Amino acid sequence: MNAKNKLSAIRSVKNETKFAIEAPKPFSKSMIWDLQRKFFEQKCPQAWRQNVVPHYITNNPYIGHAYSKVVQGFINDHMAIDSKKKHTAQPTINPNYPLYIVEIGAGSGCFAYHFLKNFFKQQGLSSKNGIKAQYVITDFTKPNLDFCNHHPALQTFTEKGLLDFALFDIENEGPIQLLHAKTEISTKTLKNPLVVIANYVFNSVKMDVFEMKDKQLYQGLVTATSSQPDARLDDINLIKLLELSYTLAPCSTDYYTQPAWNKILKNYTRQLNNTAVLFPTTGLQCLDRLHKLTKGHFLLLTGDKGLVHASALKNRKKPHLVKHGSFSMPVNYHAMKVHMRNLGGLVLHTDVYTHLNIMAFVIGAAPNDFFQTRKAYQEVIYDFGPDDFFTTKKDLQQHLHQLNNQQLLRLLKLSRWDANVIKISYPVLRHTLASASETIQEAFTTGLEKVWSTYYPMQEKFNLPLHIARLLMVL
Repeated sequence: MNAKNKLSAIRSVKNETKFAIEAPKPFSKSMIWDLQRKFFEQKCPQAWRQNVVPHYITNNPYIGHAYSKVVQGFINDHMAIDSKKKHTAQPTINPNYPLYIVEIGAGSGCFAYHFLKNFFKQQGLSSKNGIKAQYVITDFTKPNLDFCNHHPALQTFTEKGLLDFALFDIENEGPIQLLHAKTEISTKTLKNPLVVIANYVFNSVKMDVFEMKDKQLYQGLVTATSSQPDARLDDINLIKLLELSYTLAPCSTDYYTQPAWNKILKNYTRQLNNTAVLFPTTGLQCLDRLHKLTKGHFLLLTGDKGLVHASALKNRKKPHLVKHGSFSMPVNYHAMKVHMRNLGGLVLHTDVYTHLNIMAFVIGAAPNDFFQTRKAYQEVIYDFGPDDFFTTKKDLQQHLHQLNNQQLLRLLKLSRWDANVIKISYPVLRHTLASASETIQEAFTTGLEKVWSTYYPMQEKFNLPLHIARLLMVL
């Protein structure tokens, strides 16, 4: 492909001149996915440091605590299953082998840090039963993996054998090769149920587009366009200029080689009309591969902007790219939910969300018996979860100057001692703490120590140590 390409002009819906980058093709085959990969390969982890790619909502102590509770519930359920078995029966969790917790697309490693801090505080119950839990940070880009592997905050976990790393690409099948252990996670080596975490992954990987009209399925053939005639097709800055145009082509509901996927398409064609639907090919492929890898014993926790209910798929326009350095699109969690249930699994989800929809896909010996998993999900995700916390914090952030020190302390406690709360409230605290009561001052002194213990440095502009020191001087 030439670095520069003279592009053919087309007219957009808004009567603007756009230049076609490629011929119409299925969305999952578009060249924009190559640009997406190049962005993460070239820009990360700097993109997180500079907040080019939004990441806070899935990288804070609150969500790390919530996920760790659900994972612990999943482990406790298997321990309960084992306690009911006869002494001679094969245990659900084999204490002679690791129980892996694999994070896909871990990026900066910030979520992993918060999860690990919380999980191994709780894990005393499991360790007494000989369970060897090990977290695995994976990413498809080596710079991200190197950044995590050498991050000082993660070294303690690595040295204790609680953390390993692996290059892994969710869009390509293959074993997970562990960097330090020099072993692989594969069908042959995996002896225990698997936990997988994937935040903001399925919204930025390959998917297809279909439209349903009058009981006919149409394939959305996508043409990526640019507002500039001389586009460098290998330049990630092209993402800023990208738009999508669509051509509809009638197609069969037996579109894929996977009958289970086609069953979902057939139901959509029968039940939906005059609507465009994103079809999560990578998400469905992930569920299939996990099912095969684990022989049907896994927990997948995933947080994203996504649609869960069939009613949310009605009357939708053709999708467009949401740009933030890279690009993303809403996940069709409904298709993944249907597919998981067809595999015999359990799906947990919230009914309403604002920014982050967290799903739990669970499958194993007896899905209806996953009481501890369901209980933990209800308490830390459904009743008041990371999305609720983020939304509450965002709302309060507009009124921090109206809050007194006690109210700011409550926000800090609610956040589970999040450094970002100190960052946003510092302008208020530096003027008010000096005159606070001795009780409040002592609480903030202890609180700032806890904030420091949860901090994951990423060389960002805000100098947390300096600002904590200044607040302690006031106290």
